[in-house]
Amino acid sequence: MTMTPKEVLDHLLEKFDVNDLFHPGPYNSEGLNGERIYLDETGLKGKRLYNHHVEFINDLIGSFFKDGVYICLATSSRGNDTYFPKDDLDQVKKCGIHIPPVAAYYKKYVDEDEWFRHYILYAERPENIEKYVHHSIANHIQDVDFPYWPCDIFLLNSELNKLVNIYDDRGMDIIDI
Repeated sequence: MTMTPKEVLDHLLEKFDVNDLFHPGPYNSEGLNGERIYLDETGLKGKRLYNHHVEFINDLIGSFFKDGVYICLATSSRGNDTYFPKDDLDQVKKCGIHIPPVAAYYKKYVDEDEWFRHYILYAERPENIEKYVHHSIANHIQDVDFPYWPCDIFLLNSELNKLVNIYDDRGMDIIDI
């Protein structure tokens, strides 16, 4: 991966509004060229559902990130923090995720919600993607013992043409950018 996280973020901001591209939740691909993958039609529950989702998602998206991955974490706050909110960063650390010192930070006020949306983007090793998959869905499935995960997670491939958002245990979007 030849671009720094700051260069990646600048490149994306030239093409997209940050709130459109890294929009939280199940409707984040509206207006973008994306594919919705539904995960909630298995009939499984608890740990069996969780294990199914992790295996299915890793099999589906693994090839997108074999050459590298950028992670964008997004969260919101009412305050005008100067950096990604400390409480959320502390919780990310408790989940075993290390954010490298070379990361790009961006913040934008969202008028309709009356809050600030915070974004931190950094390069990650492809073999660590599974950690993010775990945390993307673990908060939403009962009987799965993982620490609380405070952020929305977006995975961007090194070619900057695929963005994946696993919004919860119901589904995920794969967006061509």
